[in-house]
Order: sequence, then C-alpha cells, then structure tokens
Amino acid sequence: SSKTDVLVFSPEYEKFPLPWASEEIKQVNKSISTTSYVSKKASIVNFLDKAPKYSQVHFLGHGFMNAQDPLESYLLFSKSPNEDRLSVRDIYKLKTSNSLLVLSACETGVGEYINGEGVVSLTRAFFYAGVECIVMSLWKINDMSTTVLMGGFYKQISNGKRIDESLRISKLELIKRNNGQFAHPYYWAGFIVKGNSEKLS
Repeated sequence: SSKTDVLVFSPEYEKFPLPWASEEIKQVNKSISTTSYVSKKASIVNFLDKAPKYSQVHFLGHGFMNAQDPLESYLLFSKSPNEDRLSVRDIYKLKTSNSLLVLSACETGVGEYINGEGVVSLTRAFFYAGVECIVMSLWKINDMSTTVLMGGFYKQISNGKRIDESLRISKLELIKRNNGQFAHPYYWAGFIVKGNSEKLS
C-alpha cells in the first residue's frame, strides 16, 4: 500500500557533510508530511525495503557519476554493515512504482553513452525499476540554494500544481530571492524533471 506522505532519506556523511540537510527536511515538511530516515537509519537496507512502499521519495545526499564505468555510478548512503553505495547495477534490480522520486544530490541526471546500451545513468535505472517521474541534477549542486529550491518545490506540489510547473515556479522564486543571491543559473538550472510530470494524485 503506497502512503501519501513523502519518504525522505538523508544519510549523514563524515567525509562530505551536508550542513543544510536538516534544514532541507524542515522546508519539505512545511508543505507536506514526511517520514524521515536520517543518519544511520538512512541505510541502503532500509531504502530498498521502504522506498517501494511510498508514492513519493526524496533522497537528500550525494550522487557520484563514474564516467569510466557508468554502471558503477551510485548514490552514497550511511555506512551499513555492508557496502554503502547503491549503484546503477543495483537499481536495475529494484521493483518499485513511485510516482515521484526527487534526487537532491549531485550529478544524478548525468550519464555516459555506451554502444548498444544508450545513455547509462542513475535516473535511467530508476525509470527501468518503475519510477514514473524523477527530479534530477545535471551538475554538482549548491547545498544552500537547493534547500530553498526544494522548499518552494514542495510548497507548489502541495498546492496541487503539476510537478514540472512546481519546479519552474520554485526556480523563479529562487532567482528573485535575497536581491538575486541565487540568480545565476548554476544555482537552479541544473535541476530538471523527466517522466510523467502531471499532478500527483
């Protein structure tokens, strides 16, 4: 049974801390109810178990693109007893039916072309696994501006706007904010929507 709230996964990293992570969860929570798995609870084991049960999933963490072997591109999770990387290879084995997956992490929409395969990327693997719509990034993103962008995005979603429209409005609001502090395209243009971007039921 899919739940109506958003499942948020926010691993904690020793090497690459995300100082704005808890604030991003707060911003999402302002508009929409969330079930959050944070720090050690944000393990791969829990993600594989819980993510398929929710209609909307928000991953807030690190994504790494492997240009040499795109099948080894991955999302980084908190250290579990085993490995803490969810690779493209692993995602292909997933079975899920999320209406919306937001990958609030670096380079999640970047892929490499492989002969006979096409472009191999994290997002393509998630579509193969059954996700209907993905919000992804095309480069290394800024922690602070992303927090503001995501807060605005979920506010629009909760107002019943389409997914693509919600992202567009949130980007426009971000550009105007604080006298154009985040007006440069680096802060907002990297996030794009792919898949079925209709309103969420």
